[in-house]
Amino acid sequence: TCGGGEGDTEWTTCVKWSPVSRTWVQSHTLRQGRQGHVSWATDSGVYLIGGQISSKTSEKVMLNGSVVESFGLKYDTRVACAIPDPDNKELIITGGYDEQKDERKAVSVYREAGWQRDLTPLNQGRYLHACGSYINGGKKFYMVSGGIPGFGAAPLDSTEILSDNVWRTVAGKLPIPIESLRAATINNRVLIFGGSDGTDGGYKNTILEFSYETESWTEIGAMKEA
Repeated sequence: TCGGGEGDTEWTTCVKWSPVSRTWVQSHTLRQGRQGHVSWATDSGVYLIGGQISSKTSEKVMLNGSVVESFGLKYDTRVACAIPDPDNKELIITGGYDEQKDERKAVSVYREAGWQRDLTPLNQGRYLHACGSYINGGKKFYMVSGGIPGFGAAPLDSTEILSDNVWRTVAGKLPIPIESLRAATINNRVLIFGGSDGTDGGYKNTILEFSYETESWTEIGAMKEA
């Protein structure tokens, strides 16, 4: 885990879990402070991309433990959401916050050499959203869900799916509008964890699952902590 926190030290600190001591211990120091960034694990190391302080840069934590500067970014990339595509050795970065436009609809594809191309923009600009992918009928689909459409705005309850380079907003909505949620695809099951309804103390511990047959969300459980 790298970056985040409130002080300058935390923004540049990486920690790793020690199964022996069952504690988190410091492992690396980043070259740039980062918060609200995205990460990308590859065979050659882990990329840390964008974030509040260094929104157009990236760096790489190498397998040998060193940290090096990496590719530049086409857009300011803050509180965006990234989808790894290991089959094509690519990373798809969706949405994010833009100080000029307040929200961003851009969807960009990166490789280890840097920016490659843009895909069709999202229908709804969003940040602090969830994103992921799944396979249905032998075809891969990308998706985004929830998030915030602009500074001070209420969270979203919508989900968009990318197929044939066209984003489609599905009829099935999240149970409530929610931001700061996280998605994971496990054995081709798309799950969403936690999030906030945007109010003070409105943190959620719910676990949702997406049905790609009905394109709807169902609550399937809860975490111990919100």
